[in-house]
Amino acid sequence: MKKIKLTNSEYDYLLKSAFLSNYLKDKLQKSAYPSNNETYLELGEEIIDFIRDECGEHLQIIGFDKDYNITKEGKLLESLVDKFYLG
Repeated sequence: MKKIKLTNSEYDYLLKSAFLSNYLKDKLQKSAYPSNNETYLELGEEIIDFIRDECGEHLQIIGFDKDYNITKEGKLLESLVDKFYLG
């Protein structure tokens, strides 16, 4: 199990996202430990990989405007990909 720290807005974004499956959202909710403006997650590596991959795929789809400049949502997704990177 690995611990991941998200801002509450990042956590809420994931729970409201259309690209994450209900299975992954359920895993997020069951592993969450809120604290002030942050939410801590304790997840297995396989779930972390799935979430990172889904965020990365969604980043490629909506993360950039027509001129290939990163969007606000793209920046949020990049942050999530980084936080869910196990390297």
